[in-house]
Amino acid sequence: MLKLFRHPVLDSRGAETASGTREILAYRSSLLADLPGPLRPPRVLGIDEDEEGAVWLWLEDVSDLYGHRWPLEQYGHAARHLGAFNGAYLVSRPLPTDPWLMRQWAEYHAVLDRVPSYSAELQQLAQRPLVQRLFGATLASRAAQLLQDPAQFVRTLSQLTQTLCHHDAALANLFAARRLDGELETVAIDWESIGPGSVGADIATLVFGTMRRCEFEAERATELDEVVFAGYVAGLRDAGWEGDVEHVRLGYTTAIALRWAFLVSTLRVMVEGSALPVRTSQGWQVSPDAVVTQWVLMSKFLLDRADEARRLAAEHLSAL
Repeated sequence: MLKLFRHPVLDSRGAETASGTREILAYRSSLLADLPGPLRPPRVLGIDEDEEGAVWLWLEDVSDLYGHRWPLEQYGHAARHLGAFNGAYLVSRPLPTDPWLMRQWAEYHAVLDRVPSYSAELQQLAQRPLVQRLFGATLASRAAQLLQDPAQFVRTLSQLTQTLCHHDAALANLFAARRLDGELETVAIDWESIGPGSVGADIATLVFGTMRRCEFEAERATELDEVVFAGYVAGLRDAGWEGDVEHVRLGYTTAIALRWAFLVSTLRVMVEGSALPVRTSQGWQVSPDAVVTQWVLMSKFLLDRADEARRLAAEHLSAL
């Protein structure tokens, strides 16, 4: 597989200014060559650069055991592999300090600068009859609370144990595979966002990012939540981590709550009827009506996880 990056560059502080820069640096470093546990990147076959500064990244072509139509238990296996990967940097490996690593993942998802402009719009949308019929009369107050909290959610994640994260570990970027010895492994592609993050953050993407692309039915979100979280904790234990599971749950639920802008987008497409079809990583096109149905259920899941994050923070942050 060939990935072509035109004029990749980092600024003086190591921030990415062109897509793919961080992934190229990760492959050029030793970091991706020696990841712990059953999570690995595709094998790099070559990195070439032409006279115009474009970089040609040649990678192993990976196929998925299930054609990216995973049964529920496979999400648990992948979560366990992510847990073993994250856990190694909590127990036996130092957290990398390379300047090009992504260091503001939480701030990126919290989009704090948008909160003031979105607040008024959200309150208006929450009063629409269609919205109230689907979400109930408490939506306005719950949504208002959600928009008061992004900065606190970012602070919460900064106080939790930090590890090395993929930061984009949704189904579209994961491949179920088997080693030569028959053991399951997970091959993760697209390492553009690799960097430090809180324990639990990677599985927030696995759950929420996968459902956002309509690759797992949101009506079964609770099942996915339970299987993924249990698998992730098992992976942390595999790596030798013996910390508090409630702190992991806090990191996971808080990372989901950072996606508050998703709620605004969902209400907007409901009211305006502007939903577009979604194409999954399997190549299927999901109709706009199905997308709206999926996103409404996801928004309810988001609000519930935000409530859980607040409760867990109140119970556990003082002990950190």
